[in-house]
Amino acid sequence: MNSLTTAWQSYNKCRSKLWWPLSFLLLTPLAALIVFGVLIPLSLESIGFITFKYPVLNFIYLTLAGTLVFFTLFPLLDGLYKAIFSYLDGEEIDENSGFKDLYNSANTGIGLFVMMVLIALVNAIGIYIKFLKLPIILITYPCIIFTPLLTVTNNAAPYFAWRESIKLAFGNWRLTLKIYFVRILTLASLMAPIFIMMWSAHLPRAFFLLVVFLAPIVLVYNLIKIFPFYFFYPAYEYKHTLN
Repeated sequence: MNSLTTAWQSYNKCRSKLWWPLSFLLLTPLAALIVFGVLIPLSLESIGFITFKYPVLNFIYLTLAGTLVFFTLFPLLDGLYKAIFSYLDGEEIDENSGFKDLYNSANTGIGLFVMMVLIALVNAIGIYIKFLKLPIILITYPCIIFTPLLTVTNNAAPYFAWRESIKLAFGNWRLTLKIYFVRILTLASLMAPIFIMMWSAHLPRAFFLLVVFLAPIVLVYNLIKIFPFYFFYPAYEYKHTLN
């Protein structure tokens, strides 16, 4: 727990400077999905340019929309991690540090794409062999935690970063599980207010209104205070423990 405490203290010193690139990481792919995945296709369908009656065309369009979202995602993820590593190297960072090298993020894009393809292939096994689905999820996701870190730091060839990540994960399985559970707790802190708000619909009206008032405040607080740690903590352990 000592390294976790130290990581949190280090994170608190730079949290406000990470939120600007992180907000772009969250909002830009979402905007691309809304525009290219919803607004444009529905508008084109309404004027008769396209139709959603044919599954093949739907698949092609969804693939194109997903590709656009991916291309808006990986440069910003690369920039966020580069800003974190710059801070961990003792360099001064500011709100713009995550945007200085966006055009030099191809390695991260390749590494993430290969990783996503492998995850899809492995999950396909779970679809056909039901009893393997949960073990595959529990094993696969911790093993690829280090993939973006390896590509951002150029410590692995992008096509084989997933393989190096698996080696690191198995060679440091206690640390890998620790990072994995910290990430789960981070996401749980965001989902808990939402679930509580949904559950509160069965409470008396006064309690329901109180929960509806407080839950969004807690959600926003956790989003601002805790969520950037989801990205910071793996980078911290990679830098200070694995390197």
